[in-house]
Amino acid sequence: MANAEVRSGTVIVMAENNPYLKRWRDGLKWSPSRSYGPFILYREIEAKGANLTQPDEDLVNDIVALSVILLRKDGLTKRTISVTGSDDISYRVVAYYKASDVLSMMASERTQDLRGSPLLPNSNVDNTPLSRPSQDNQLKLLVENSGINMTKLIKSTLPEWKPERQIKPRRNARIY
Repeated sequence: MANAEVRSGTVIVMAENNPYLKRWRDGLKWSPSRSYGPFILYREIEAKGANLTQPDEDLVNDIVALSVILLRKDGLTKRTISVTGSDDISYRVVAYYKASDVLSMMASERTQDLRGSPLLPNSNVDNTPLSRPSQDNQLKLLVENSGINMTKLIKSTLPEWKPERQIKPRRNARIY
C-alpha cells in the first residue's frame, strides 16, 4: 500500500483485520512508542543526515524525555488507539497533530469562552480553520448515515466514560 500524505489534523481509521494495515506506512520517521493512557504516542524525529535541530522543550514537557533522539522542530505527533466498533470489528485509529495547533485551538476556546463568539485559528499550512469534530456538520452527517453508535463506541474504549446530560429546568416547580 502506498504512503499516505499526512498533516496536522489527519485522522485515519482502518479495520485491524485489513491486510493492508501491516504494510501501511505514513512515510515519516518516528520516535519509539510511548504509552499515554489508552493511547500509543510517537513523535516525529529528524531523518538521518537532515539539518538537525534541538528538541523544543515546551513540546516535550508532557511526554517522557527522549534524550538521545532529536525531535523535529514543530514536528507531528502520532497518536494511535484500537477500538471496537458497534459492529464488533476492531479498528485502528491514527491521529496526527502538531502541538502548536492544539495550543492554538485551546487558546481559541478560551477566547471564545471570554467573548461568547467562536474564533477558529488559521494555523494550518493551507490556512484551513481547525474545529472540534463535534462542530463539523459533515462529520456529524457521515456518522449519522453510517449507523455507528458513537456512545457504544466510546464506552467500549473507555468504560468509565459517561455522556453529558442536558439539565432541563423542572416545570411547575413549587416553592413552599
